[in-house]
Amino acid sequence: MLGTDRYRLAEVDLEERFHGRALGEVRRQADGLVLGAVVGGAVVIGVGEDPVLSPTDRLLILVT
Repeated sequence: MLGTDRYRLAEVDLEERFHGRALGEVRRQADGLVLGAVVGGAVVIGVGEDPVLSPTDRLLILVT
């Protein structure tokens, strides 16, 4: 699916309004489909944990 021209995976900066918020909350409020985050250099999808995001973290989103 991600190898098509229709979809791509993007890593984007965390908007300031989401600093200090849990990944689950960001998913509910962000535009687009948030698949996970890069936290401390590791990919976190938020299953079994709901990390609080910091300004240096990045979001993984599905872009159409």
